[in-house]
Amino acid sequence: MNREAEPYGTWKSPLTLETITDTANCPDLVDVLVDPIASIVYHIEKRPAEGGRNALLRTETGQDVAGGDWDIKTTVNGYGGAPAIVHDGIVYFSHGKDGRVYRVSVDGPNNVPEAITPENSSHKFANFDVCPTDPTLLICVFEDHTGAVSSSDVVNSLAVLNVSTKTVSPLHHDASFYSSPKFSLDGKHLVWVEWDLPDMPWIGTEIWVADVLATPGPPHSLLLQNPRHVAGEHGKISVAYPTWVSNNLVLFTSDISGFPNPWIYDCSAGEAKPVFEIPMAESFGYGTPPKRLGWSPYAVANAQGTTTVFTAIKDGRSVLYIVDLTTGVADLLPSPYVEIEHLRPLHPDQNQIVFLGKKADAPPAILGTQPVHIIYYVPTNPKYAGLDGEKPPCVLNAHGGPVGFSAQSLDTTKQFFTTRGWAWLDVNYGGSSGYGRVYMERLREKWGVVDVDDCIDAALILSSAPHNLIDPKRIVIRGSSGGGFTTLSALSARADARVFAAGASLYGISDLQRLTRDTHKFESGYLTMLIGADPQVLLDRSPISHADKIMAPLLILQGDSDTAVPPSQAEVMVDSIRTRGGVVEYKLYAGEGHGWKRRDTIQDALKRELQFYKRVLGIEDTEFEVSEDE
Repeated sequence: MNREAEPYGTWKSPLTLETITDTANCPDLVDVLVDPIASIVYHIEKRPAEGGRNALLRTETGQDVAGGDWDIKTTVNGYGGAPAIVHDGIVYFSHGKDGRVYRVSVDGPNNVPEAITPENSSHKFANFDVCPTDPTLLICVFEDHTGAVSSSDVVNSLAVLNVSTKTVSPLHHDASFYSSPKFSLDGKHLVWVEWDLPDMPWIGTEIWVADVLATPGPPHSLLLQNPRHVAGEHGKISVAYPTWVSNNLVLFTSDISGFPNPWIYDCSAGEAKPVFEIPMAESFGYGTPPKRLGWSPYAVANAQGTTTVFTAIKDGRSVLYIVDLTTGVADLLPSPYVEIEHLRPLHPDQNQIVFLGKKADAPPAILGTQPVHIIYYVPTNPKYAGLDGEKPPCVLNAHGGPVGFSAQSLDTTKQFFTTRGWAWLDVNYGGSSGYGRVYMERLREKWGVVDVDDCIDAALILSSAPHNLIDPKRIVIRGSSGGGFTTLSALSARADARVFAAGASLYGISDLQRLTRDTHKFESGYLTMLIGADPQVLLDRSPISHADKIMAPLLILQGDSDTAVPPSQAEVMVDSIRTRGGVVEYKLYAGEGHGWKRRDTIQDALKRELQFYKRVLGIEDTEFEVSEDE
């Protein structure tokens, strides 16, 4: 096929703004659920065209279980996750609009959800499990904002929901945070994860097990006895994802070796042991650390509970292993998926599991050496080729988190640019997960330094010999949330910051001191890990302290309902740059929080970002009508 030679950045792309938000052709899947009694698969997907709500669908039929305006969502810990569970044909879910827990029958005649928790806007629920001996009782993670003036006043705990009496009974509340409460198969034991501030769950957590006893009531509830520590240590060892593989054995991951690897705890012996005799230098789990609740990086694959299928990160992408828990042998499975999430057992007696797998549209080229990992996507469009001798403009993306991970799965935002003749560069800078604890620890007290250095170095390396892949004068940097902080820092904090021709910060952090006052409880101790305790360092690392050094044009996009990074973070930077006569464009989106959820916002933000880059780089724009900032 003959391809037209056109300047990079000017190609007409088949990937339109409508395609980005077309969930019918490219659904944005949030989670996969399995009814363990009926062995029926469900999934949660985002609906940008329906006000950004999350819908729960029966996967086989596409039936929207709740329908209407029901939003299957929770904001526990700020980021939510695990908003629903399906058990014996009944769905229990948190409704995003009021935070209450509802139940609905998947086969009911009207499918009208019924509230099972009292009306209270200060209460939030997530991460449910149904008691095997009494299905009218659910364990959950409970977040209580009653009387909270600041994030430190928010109380997190484990709680019991009584479906019959519609009451909430606190169960355990000694720690700052909880996750993953799960009953043993016989209902006699409960396992959970807990951690205390200032730790984040990938820094230091503990797994605990306790005996479960029923209370006579009323209201009928549960209590815990004989709690014992399983594994993990605050500030030093991260343990995660506990699951019962039998009535006495708990499977989990621990990064005590430097990489998260599988471990087994025997309740009878009171002892935890690694599954592998020699630890593997691979992260068994997600590329991104466990910020959201309910993630599952493995599934039990046989009735005996001795075989599991794990996802792990190898060479920057997800792979699958069959792990024999009795022998410690891990066999790599062939897989076309570059990102694998939410593994769930379906028919263990038939060796069946389900998971969410994502493919790349074409194999990307992976370049780079330690200590920084980068993924480079070439401009690709079957109708076009670049002009002879021309190097493409490049969008360098700094992921959020900041200890997140840029996966290699299909991402329509990246394709929105690459199909229009732009190169895209993902930088898994020092601190990113998926490459072991030592690599993640590079960012400890070095946020705004290591991440910035790695992004700048990546841009310089790819734009110079021997690679010469991108135009050194047409590199832009962008990032959202923590990636926005990296973007703002990269444009202001280093002498060679002018390597970037422009930048875009999407709900990014500009003032670390302000963030310590405004952020939610979950991350209220996070900055101590990332920056340190010295107030002067907090000030020095804040991009707002160096706004006068930002010479490159800057685009800032922000939601007015963002509680993780409030609009004040964006506005203080905008005001500072405008006061000194700098170039900054600002758009505030009404009703949006920490990340876009509405179709019109997603489309406008992408179009606005592309137009901004084209204007500052002098690339002709004939596709969209040029719009200025508002």
